[in-house]
Amino acid sequence: MVRVRLETSREHVAELARLRDPVGAVEELVWNALDADCGRVVVTLERNDLGGVDRVRIQDDGYGMSAEDCEEYFRPIGSSWKRRAEGTPVRKRALHGKNGRGRVRAFTLGAYVRWSSVSGTPLGTRQLVIEADRRSMDEFDIGEAEPTSEPRGTLCEAFGGEDLDVLAASPVTGDAAQHVPRRVNDPAPGPTAPEPPPVWTPA
Repeated sequence: MVRVRLETSREHVAELARLRDPVGAVEELVWNALDADCGRVVVTLERNDLGGVDRVRIQDDGYGMSAEDCEEYFRPIGSSWKRRAEGTPVRKRALHGKNGRGRVRAFTLGAYVRWSSVSGTPLGTRQLVIEADRRSMDEFDIGEAEPTSEPRGTLCEAFGGEDLDVLAASPVTGDAAQHVPRRVNDPAPGPTAPEPPPVWTPA
């Protein structure tokens, strides 16, 4: 286990997280998926027994994050490797998330955040888990990379959030809206099977 500490104050991290803007947080995480050369993104909202949204899942099939990547992705704040790159590594798309704050924006969606990422390495396909707690937003626990047969990609889960029902009506706005469906999967308790979650397949 490696603990990576952001090189800034917790107050500054909280300001960057913009905890009252869940729609913007989803937008930022979707852009991160696009920047990871994904072919698709699935955004899912899950409700609790009282009908409130309490878990947000954003899953992509991009190239994932290795243990080495996490050191660069999670340590600095307010800067990103994307500022130095001309485009995404494989598809050469224009990069969007250049402000280095996507992972702290995830705290807008939940008190606890977990990334599970599968990437290809010289030793084969590996999976690692990164976990974080809103009470210490400048710390991320990065687990050991383990062999896996799962496909490449990253799943970001945020749970224990508040006031997230706005996402059911307006999951994504702004420039990202042209790429992401305006309604996310919103399974409610009951015997009826929910519709499949919307899938964004970028051009």
